[in-house]
Amino acid sequence: MDSARLSSQMDAYLQWRQEIFRELTRYRAWLNEHHVQSPDLENKLQQAMQTLRDDRITIAFVGEFSRGKTELINALFFAHYGTRILPSGAGRTTMCPTELFFDQRAQDSYIRLLPIETRMVGSSIASFRKIPEKWVLVPLNAKDPKMMKKAFAEVANSKAVSANEAAAMGFQVELLEPAPDKPDKVLIPAWRHAMISFDHPLLRQGLTIIDTPGLNALGCEPELTFSLLPEAQSILLLLSASTGVSATDLDIWNRHIRDLALRESTGVYAVLNKIDAVWDELESDAYNQKALGTIRAQCARQLSIAPDEILTVSAKEGLLAQVSGNQARLQKSQLPALEELLSNDMMRRKELLIQKSVIRDIHALLHGSKKTLLRRRENALEELKVMKSDESNRKEQLDNR
Repeated sequence: MDSARLSSQMDAYLQWRQEIFRELTRYRAWLNEHHVQSPDLENKLQQAMQTLRDDRITIAFVGEFSRGKTELINALFFAHYGTRILPSGAGRTTMCPTELFFDQRAQDSYIRLLPIETRMVGSSIASFRKIPEKWVLVPLNAKDPKMMKKAFAEVANSKAVSANEAAAMGFQVELLEPAPDKPDKVLIPAWRHAMISFDHPLLRQGLTIIDTPGLNALGCEPELTFSLLPEAQSILLLLSASTGVSATDLDIWNRHIRDLALRESTGVYAVLNKIDAVWDELESDAYNQKALGTIRAQCARQLSIAPDEILTVSAKEGLLAQVSGNQARLQKSQLPALEELLSNDMMRRKELLIQKSVIRDIHALLHGSKKTLLRRRENALEELKVMKSDESNRKEQLDNR
């Protein structure tokens, strides 16, 4: 992604958020100074301030395997490393839901992996977050791209189990791949969830990136669809230009994403990736654009959206262009247009969310404080009136003596 553009927008957003926090702190001090504070008011202020402290900007990549989700993440955020940091290639490369963020409380970068066997316990991922010893820790050297790449490869590991074991863990067995040389077994992810923290400028500013491995994960982990995805400001459904909208793509869209598009705080995009697969180098740009337009129109009909709501990109070409410094190739990949849309829309929606979740409530609190002060003023004026009346009566009594 155009890191300079997004970083600048995130800086502006962070300053705006910090200013809100400072004003809340001043408001809280004013309430205490004028004895207007109450337990209910203090609780609401604490909630608003905690919301601002915990605030993150989240972008989620969703789609079936081999749609190029991880490659697009590499192209948008990590091209400056000069290599593919996250494992990306043919077949399934993201085997478990992965969160990339910056943990300010940790001294060193890390990868924490939750074993897939924890599904047998029946506890949620959120509950396991509170039990660090249940996670496998993989050291991560953020200063060495080669070592990072090697460490990230662990996230893509799988293991062979029987169909019964896979079903017991909640997998749809019919969607799993058979294990090589083991026809009686199927492949499942080695890990249930991955949390990756390292110092990257955008992650340090509060960006969280979620990479999901497909329908099996979305169906097996309710937290993804009921917690992580709804909290995202941008959700990208990745499609492949060479396959269009498959049955599983449509299932993911209808079951997990379509309704989120109705929310003002969430931007949902269908991204037609791998457009380089339909380029014909022997034909003109007009011919290729027309062919791509036909594919977009067909995908739009299947998703019941307008064709211009489907974005087109070649993540692979965009990544290679940035690594090689080829601007013409970068423009052809259409990655810059996607970058600009995401950076603008993410911040707009995040500000909208804070306005609804914090500022609106604070306005209500201020209105309540104003009413309290007005009542106090009315009571004080009434008391003053009574005191003046009493003083007048006393004076009249003295004059009559």
